[in-house]
Amino acid sequence: MTTCERMSDRMPGVAAGRAAWTAEERGHLDACADCRAEWALVQAAGAVGGRVASRTAPEALAATVLARVHEAEHADRRRATTRWALRWGGLAAAAALMLAVLFRGPAPAGPEAAGDSGEPAPAPAEVAFQLPLPELDDAESDELQAVLDGLEAPLGESSTLDGLLGEDVTEQDLERVLRAWEG
Repeated sequence: MTTCERMSDRMPGVAAGRAAWTAEERGHLDACADCRAEWALVQAAGAVGGRVASRTAPEALAATVLARVHEAEHADRRRATTRWALRWGGLAAAAALMLAVLFRGPAPAGPEAAGDSGEPAPAPAEVAFQLPLPELDDAESDELQAVLDGLEAPLGESSTLDGLLGEDVTEQDLERVLRAWEG
């Protein structure tokens, strides 16, 4: 390793104040134009870095970064809590609405049901439960009546085919029923 290479390796340490030039190194620096130019460049770069470091104290910078990280963590927790509250609030509102619809009491009877004119309020329209069954679209009226009669029977009283098809069931009837069910 040449003297110039050794000088180049030591320049950052001397510029930072962690080392000092020896008498021999000082003599080489005075005699070598290349080493003097490199030393001037290292000193200028150190001065620029020193000005930046003096404007931003490392302790203050670290405290600022940690405060921002801490703030971001709390913001994430607040957002998660808000999402959780909105989800559960929505579920609670839906449950309350469902309970209100299912368990609304009978319509009031008597004088409080009368309107301003003293006449009784009109009876509410009956709402029928509708269950679309595409399997029964092509069924004849007697087949539909048999299905309806079978639905009115209490559960467990008969099997699903008893009462629907009658006593004289043929294989063609069973095939027709199965085709209708399969669509």
